[in-house]
Amino acid sequence: MENCKLDYIPVRLHSNDRPPIRNFRVGHLLYHRASPEEIENPYKKVTIAELSHNLGGDTEKPLSSPGDVLFSVKEDEEAERYIDKEVCTLRIISLNEKNQYEKEFTQEKNGHLATARIKLIHDPVPCMYPHCIFRIWLNGVVVTFGSYKQTLKKWRKIRTELKQELASMIIQKAVSQK
Repeated sequence: MENCKLDYIPVRLHSNDRPPIRNFRVGHLLYHRASPEEIENPYKKVTIAELSHNLGGDTEKPLSSPGDVLFSVKEDEEAERYIDKEVCTLRIISLNEKNQYEKEFTQEKNGHLATARIKLIHDPVPCMYPHCIFRIWLNGVVVTFGSYKQTLKKWRKIRTELKQELASMIIQKAVSQK
């Protein structure tokens, strides 16, 4: 992997050939940037394809802080930070026996059965080691923004269940001064 070329990204976030994290822990935090008007549930209206997050890790040994997800890691963008976004925090609440977050959802429609799988994958990029994605497959095919209309868009129940699953991990504010 190449080195980070963006001097405004803190060195602690650079990948520097560190290996990907293969196992997660219940309680690990994930950070996702969202528009202020969608911060309570950024998954409600989003196209369910590959969704980027930063792995915060746990409170005893953090990998990143919430504000790190606001850095732009694209070399062709002029802004260093997304100033028009806020941070949504998720907590991993369950894992399988392999310490992975991976779940399946099925739907039968007009005699056809569809199976969707969602999996959290640590996907470091040169300037953001904590970068993760929720990857989704439909009947074994990776759902991308380009393939969405031909794949997942046809399966409303599965889309709704995936969005509800992601929303269930959002840490809601219990106390607020607002």
